[in-house]
Amino acid sequence: MTTNDGSTQKQPQAPTPRIAIIGGGAAGLACARAFGRREDVASSSWSTTVLEMDEGIGGVWNYREQDTKRRPMYRGLRTNLPKEIMAYREFPWPEPPAPDDCNNDSSSFLTHRQVQSYLQQYAEKFDIPVCFECEVTQLTLLDGSQNPSCLSPSPKEIWPQIELTIVERTMTTTTTTKETKRKEVFDAVMVANGHYSSPRIPHIPGMREHFADHPQRRMFHSMEYDNPTEFRDQTVLCIGGRASGSDIAREIARAGGAKKVYLSDSSRTTGEPRTLDQITWVPRTIQVLPSNGAIEFDHNCPIQPNDVDTVILCTGYDYSFPFINANSGLELDCTDRCVRPLYEQLWHARYPHIAFIGLPHSILPFPLFEFQAEACRTVWKKKTLPTLAQRLQVAAAATGGEGKDDGRVEDTHYLGPAQWDYCRRMARYAEIYDETIESYLRVNKEIWDLSSFERKGEFPGGPDDYRQSVFYRDHEKHNCKLVSSLIQPQQTEG
Repeated sequence: MTTNDGSTQKQPQAPTPRIAIIGGGAAGLACARAFGRREDVASSSWSTTVLEMDEGIGGVWNYREQDTKRRPMYRGLRTNLPKEIMAYREFPWPEPPAPDDCNNDSSSFLTHRQVQSYLQQYAEKFDIPVCFECEVTQLTLLDGSQNPSCLSPSPKEIWPQIELTIVERTMTTTTTTKETKRKEVFDAVMVANGHYSSPRIPHIPGMREHFADHPQRRMFHSMEYDNPTEFRDQTVLCIGGRASGSDIAREIARAGGAKKVYLSDSSRTTGEPRTLDQITWVPRTIQVLPSNGAIEFDHNCPIQPNDVDTVILCTGYDYSFPFINANSGLELDCTDRCVRPLYEQLWHARYPHIAFIGLPHSILPFPLFEFQAEACRTVWKKKTLPTLAQRLQVAAAATGGEGKDDGRVEDTHYLGPAQWDYCRRMARYAEIYDETIESYLRVNKEIWDLSSFERKGEFPGGPDDYRQSVFYRDHEKHNCKLVSSLIQPQQTEG
């Protein structure tokens, strides 16, 4: 800038936005990478801090046998999505040179250890720093008139800075831990703490009295499951017929040597049971009869077993943000598996500098995390979100799930077939949507559809033949191929 006397003064430098990322799992790493990327020398910089409560990255994938009750991971878990569509967009899993080079080591469905190793490689490749053993215990909005965020879109809409209370744990001896509490202030917060830490426990009449309060019977959530051999010669009831219920029922029956496994599935619309080997597929569990402990299933199911030793609740999780509470000054409702008020299932409608990463389910998680993080970076930098009134209006109507025509409130974050359009919207917010992104999404959808077809055609809890399928993806030519399959042997190209 040139003054009246001809001298030159430097423009005041814009403050560097401070971004907190709560969580060092797959979502948090994607956020850190998006905000750490420099497209050019002139691009604006960000100061990011990743706060992870554990001593390592990975979130749910960071399996530790001695700590299984804190996360849903168990020793025998394998992914139910092929690696060819699980990976981050800019960091694909290594592929053989050509489809014919695939072999027994080219499995598309990975163990949790392989996924954890992949996340570690991702963090190392992009030099992502993480503050370990730093737990966020409180999020508080400050007074916006005194502490405005530098990301505020205009003088008419001021977003307040956000104060985080952080408890850092350090080992002083092999058995002693020291806790240090501090407070830090940020211009934006990305909440990436996952949604697999608060088990959903349904109320089933008579269940707790008969199982949880009896010394010789057990009832627990699948979050606590780890070792199938604990159930040898037992009769087990798994409540919940989606991925975890089916996989745990299968593992207990086949690897664990259970005598009998009932798989109770609320999506089963007939009362007629179906049996394959030791597993019997039944409808929703209605109650436990107090007279004899018999378990009653829906749709007048003719069997009512009264010899069940263990009940495993494979009933999913509730969204939980323990650091957001009545003292936060932030309106947030997480009842009925629905987080509100949110704009685009991502930004808090009133305070969009608080973003909730990874809430949608029935999606490809890692790629969606990337798109959401990139969208946040661009809209915060360019201030391109709609007005407050428009955001609140959209948020008020956002229930029922984009992927369902008649969705319930608890289906709000379901995407399924709608995930591709959602990712396109995120890419447009991020201003990166082009033919390459469209080709990338097209191949993702092709592999997703084929993998879903193979998986859903099987008896729940039966042989997981779909996990023997091998896919091949050519990232340069944007096509894919089913190399081998026990379910659909013919080759399919996309």
